[in-house]
Amino acid sequence: QVSEYVPNNLSAPAAARTLDVFLFRLHQTIDSSSAMQSAEIASVASHVLSGASKGFFMYFLPLSLLQRKNLGTIARRAAAISAFTSTVRVGHKVYKLYLDPKLSAPEKQEQVSEYVPNNLSAPAAARTLDVFLFRLHQTIDSSSAMQSAEIASVASHVLSGASKGFFMYFLPLSLLQRKNLGTIARRAAAISAFTSTVRVGHKVYKLYLDPKLSAPEKQEQVSEYVPKMVQQVLAKQNIFLSLVGAASVLVACLVDPSLPSSVFVFWLLIRAIRAVTPNSVAKNPFVSVAVMCVAATQVMTTWIIARDELDPMYARFMDKHGRVGPSTIRTMIAHDDTVPCSVVHPGKGCSHFATDFFRHSFLQSAQLYLPQYLIMIAVTRKFNFMALLKNLARSSLFLTLFCTIAWVSTCVFYKQSPGLKRHKLYSHMWLCGLALLVERPSRRAELAGYVSTYAADAGLRFLMKRGLPQIPGAGMLTLMVAVGTLLYHHESQPRLLTNWLLGLREMQLKENAAAS
Repeated sequence: QVSEYVPNNLSAPAAARTLDVFLFRLHQTIDSSSAMQSAEIASVASHVLSGASKGFFMYFLPLSLLQRKNLGTIARRAAAISAFTSTVRVGHKVYKLYLDPKLSAPEKQEQVSEYVPNNLSAPAAARTLDVFLFRLHQTIDSSSAMQSAEIASVASHVLSGASKGFFMYFLPLSLLQRKNLGTIARRAAAISAFTSTVRVGHKVYKLYLDPKLSAPEKQEQVSEYVPKMVQQVLAKQNIFLSLVGAASVLVACLVDPSLPSSVFVFWLLIRAIRAVTPNSVAKNPFVSVAVMCVAATQVMTTWIIARDELDPMYARFMDKHGRVGPSTIRTMIAHDDTVPCSVVHPGKGCSHFATDFFRHSFLQSAQLYLPQYLIMIAVTRKFNFMALLKNLARSSLFLTLFCTIAWVSTCVFYKQSPGLKRHKLYSHMWLCGLALLVERPSRRAELAGYVSTYAADAGLRFLMKRGLPQIPGAGMLTLMVAVGTLLYHHESQPRLLTNWLLGLREMQLKENAAAS
């Protein structure tokens, strides 16, 4: 019957062999009664379904909480990750059943040899598959690479950093800017991704690269894929953490593409510059005051004379605490030949205006700093009522004097020399920076760095407004260099960053305690 429809050369034994390959052996492979016993089928199904569910919910659960409006897109991406994990697990199971020289049955290896040339089913090919499938699975499988206790330790360490990174940014910013909760949540999620990635990298270092703490067999696993010279370089914790930090920036930018904004980049860049500055200079409180004077000159002058060159969020902050709105400032600029006193405080004397301004500004500043101090108390779990009142008063007095000096110096200076110009503002706005002297010495560097961030951003906007070309990727590269530098010098960074947020010293202390 076959020869009536099929030429003889296809119904010959060779064709029968071909049909055997494509039909009979295919059926034999998936038939539980011939290729695998029912127990093997159940084992494979359980192994694959476990990976599929883990891959799906690992992505779906956190993203669905952050972006509830995009559940369809999130579910589709989670399904793709689930398909990837299940495919890897299927491939690894096939290797164990049919290719592993030590574990697979001889009859199954013979089945492979019927379809695959010997040089591909040889131990060399098995070794290649071992590299790409078995070792990959071994790395993420709790039953082979790490014990359940290690898995629980890593998960707890990473999730702790992720939650801290999110709420450290979200809570204070949501109190200050309640109208931009979506943007704040996205930025907080990016910082959460950054902190968790750094913690994963640090844990990998401790498990596989640390010459003192990692097990010899795990160091040997690394040496199989990484050249010895590279492994020796990565074994230096500062270098490895700097590379992890740069990679973590890429992860964070995937969550929030607006992360490499000039303000955020400048903030981290200034911190990185402080990290490489000699201690005799960086810890000198009067150096911070000098930096604050320069930064105050830039931001206050820009706020008054060229508002569009100042970061919008910081401009709104100055509107609130400077207690002079944009319309008043525009009137000052439009009538720059008159004394600003007649515009800023019409009908009031300068001393009366300064007294009222100081009183209202102090109360407003206290309302700003009180929630921040309460959050710090909750984080550090250290509470001293008198210290809280003292620190709150000094911080509120700093911001109050900063703004009061700006307007008092304006009243005094422009009575002698009318005409509101940029260079004239430069000549007296530096006095605002002297307000930093009333703040605690330990906070002066942080405040000077904060204001310098917006001063540098205003300078960049000034240059771009006048034709400075924008270089693609410059913000991302600068951000990676800054973060890498900070993590290279992580031992000199505040404990809030290295211990509480990134868990670097916290993890080291736990390991030292366990070793002792």
